Amino acid sequence: SMSDRPLRWGVVSTANIGRWAVNPAIQASSNGELVAVASRTASGAKAFAATAGIPRSYGSYEALLAQEDIDAVYIPLPNSMHRKWTIRAAEHGKHVLCEKPLALTAEQGEDMARACAAHDRILMPGFMFRFHTSHIRVKEMIDSGALGQVVSARAQLCFWYPETPDAWRQVRQMGGGGCLMDVGSHCLDLLCYLLGDVTSVAAMQDTAVFDYEVEDIIHVLVKFA
Repeated sequence: SMSDRPLRWGVVSTANIGRWAVNPAIQASSNGELVAVASRTASGAKAFAATAGIPRSYGSYEALLAQEDIDAVYIPLPNSMHRKWTIRAAEHGKHVLCEKPLALTAEQGEDMARACAAHDRILMPGFMFRFHTSHIRVKEMIDSGALGQVVSARAQLCFWYPETPDAWRQVRQMGGGGCLMDVGSHCLDLLCYLLGDVTSVAAMQDTAVFDYEVEDIIHVLVKFA
């Protein structure tokens, strides 16, 4: 059965987040095996696989999804491509770990969830902060009442993001938004994990530094139930 052997993973794209973080984590895990990578070109996939110690490579995403011995896929594509390839993966019977944010809109995310449910596959967004032991401990402390009633919480995530030719996150059509979609989503997901349901939201955004089509700074005020 699947529980007796490692989960066999394919990674759909040669994105840096996979290269630096997720792919090595799958390789280092006790219950996962990274067996294949796909790119838009066979040569790109082959070079990436050789460098990363991944046994097989494919010159299209569809070719990887067609492999019957792959159980699950990790999708670190640009946000605008998450819906299409998550649904295709589900149709091929793969479980999906999809990079955050799950989609460009809630409606797209619901489409993805429905497709995975219809094929009895697990869909998960890449919000890893829920799995950090310190955050799990904080949740236990809140839930047990050890901290008393929580009345205020704050999360912040910032980094320097210069303009580069392949920076799709600055293009609204591909990323869906700027820093809120990219890193603010982590803050919101962690706070929801710790504190529960959101009842109202207000936000102020700006392009403070760069001349992007999307915000490069945002402040979000969230009220929890």
